[in-house]
Amino acid sequence: MPHQAALASLAEGATFSDVADALNEGDSHVASNFWGGFAQGAGGYLAGATVGVTGEPVVLDGVEFHPVGVRPEDGPARTVFVRHEDGYRIDLFASFAPGLAERMPPTVERLLTTNTDDARLILGELEGVVPSLMIAANRGDQPSESTQQILRLVELITRVR
Repeated sequence: MPHQAALASLAEGATFSDVADALNEGDSHVASNFWGGFAQGAGGYLAGATVGVTGEPVVLDGVEFHPVGVRPEDGPARTVFVRHEDGYRIDLFASFAPGLAERMPPTVERLLTTNTDDARLILGELEGVVPSLMIAANRGDQPSESTQQILRLVELITRVR
């Protein structure tokens, strides 16, 4: 989804100005780096995987999420969520929230105390991923610690409302 790679880069230590620039100018370069790194780490795992819709769409706050199962030849199946916006696109926050949620709270806390245009822009965009995070929190197929980390991130993001 547009802008999500830029926001996810906060979990990797990207500066607020770099994230704001990517949000303003387009984050295709950031997304390319994200998926390049993902391919390096998971390329062999996903080789020969079957992919298909695994259930009915879920609508939350007016956003429609479609679960897609990815079943590799070897290893457990995984569900990712896609949304339709100029084609179907993977929702990073609905699909990979546990990994993001464990590393993002300190950064979001700094955003909340930083009174700059960049911080306000990023916080506004993060509010847009709350439905994605809630989809991830309600999956039921992850450890309760992961769910709690996701809900903590949601609480931080929505604190400014």
